[in-house]
Amino acid sequence: MEIMEIKASEAEGEYNKMMNRLGEVFYSDLGFENAQKYMKGLLSSASRKNGWQLSEIIGESTPYKLQQFIYRGSYSADKIRDITREYVSDELGEAEGVMVVDDTGFIKQGDKSCGVQRQYTGTLGKICNCQLGVFLSYSSSKGHTPIDRRLYMPESWMDDKERRDEAGVPEDLEFATKPELALEMIQEATVAGMPYKWVTGDCAYGDNRDVRKWLEENSKSYVLNISRKEYIDNESIDAILSKLPCDGWFEASCGDGSKGERIYDWQILETSGVVAEGFKRVILVRRKGSDPSEIKAYLALHRKIPPIKS
Repeated sequence: MEIMEIKASEAEGEYNKMMNRLGEVFYSDLGFENAQKYMKGLLSSASRKNGWQLSEIIGESTPYKLQQFIYRGSYSADKIRDITREYVSDELGEAEGVMVVDDTGFIKQGDKSCGVQRQYTGTLGKICNCQLGVFLSYSSSKGHTPIDRRLYMPESWMDDKERRDEAGVPEDLEFATKPELALEMIQEATVAGMPYKWVTGDCAYGDNRDVRKWLEENSKSYVLNISRKEYIDNESIDAILSKLPCDGWFEASCGDGSKGERIYDWQILETSGVVAEGFKRVILVRRKGSDPSEIKAYLALHRKIPPIKS
């Protein structure tokens, strides 16, 4: 019981520490008070985080005050992002940190939400009516958390001024692809001083040569999934995977999953492309032991290991 009380006290202290940093973002004391209540509700043990349950947890008789804060609350989301990113850097930051880029779909029924259209989302693994958000997360041995986000706005929206005006889309917003949004967030986090050594992401970002070029030019290592249609050293990944040698495979873990440790067979293939001095670029091939036909390729850039001096 004493240990639990100590942990609860530490958690409360950390919560207050974070909320004090966020206080300057809100334009009124009432807004800050409602923000604190809302955060406590989200961090609570409530089985469902709807308005009524959150209100009950924070001691309100109805959800109306909370709903008004969510709907009409005045604060800068970007300022919250900046303060949160600074907090993550202070508390989780490590020189060996990892930036993770990924996108997520938000399923919608109507056509009024910004950026909504029929498009593919990995959330369902198919094309559906949804919004797409591109997210940047930070991971280290101390923990992991999202640190930035961008809403993907399809060209169909950007070319429709009437629809943009109706939804309140800023006039100066320009079309950007998902990889461009991801790179923009990585660059901003770098300028803000986030400590990191690695970047990882799926083939939507690994296939993008501008992303890889910027990381290489800025001496950042990466492990990025690449699709079979991408070319490395003037040869398609599909062709490279079709003639893998039988030997050279080794077994390694990808960490724990929902069903235990994820063990795969791996092979490292050399590349001949020119990279920054002190770095090496290879292709990592991952094969599922129980199904050898399930193969994925990753392009990896890493610092060369200096020779051991005798």
